Amino acid sequence: MSAVKRHLPLLAILLFSAGPLMLAWSLVSSHWWLPQDTSNRGELAPPGRQLSAWQLHQPDGQPFEPDGRWQLLLWQPEGCASGCQNWLDRLDRVQRALGRERHRVAYQLILPQPEPQLNSLQPGAGASLPSQPQVYLSDPLGNLVLHYPLKSDPRAILKDLKKLLRASRIG
Repeated sequence: MSAVKRHLPLLAILLFSAGPLMLAWSLVSSHWWLPQDTSNRGELAPPGRQLSAWQLHQPDGQPFEPDGRWQLLLWQPEGCASGCQNWLDRLDRVQRALGRERHRVAYQLILPQPEPQLNSLQPGAGASLPSQPQVYLSDPLGNLVLHYPLKSDPRAILKDLKKLLRASRIG
């Protein structure tokens, strides 16, 4: 028996066991199979950003703790003017448009200084928030997920939120 015929079963076993591993490694390292587009309308927050880093507290000084619901957070670095009231109304409509899932979502206003007529949260002294007003979406565990500039359409927030609520088993 020739050497090739003698080693043929060993070569077949090696090919069938190592072949899929080499194929998987080449697919993972090439990234050609990953989709280039995303279906979310907001911008993804950088991984690992926590709501707790903002050190939010209520007007009475009590720290803000996520209550197990998804949070829509309206950040207004220059206080609440008429645009702020309009956005609060829009966020209320987004919450109501969720129908039976609306109990899973809450919305909050974040202002640098408390305003007596508004129930808002304030960031802590060391918090680094952007200089532009934005709407943030955080999950029930306090992770920042998405953010939207105020020029965004509230329907985009609603579509993202519906998709996240359908996929999420928390909150």
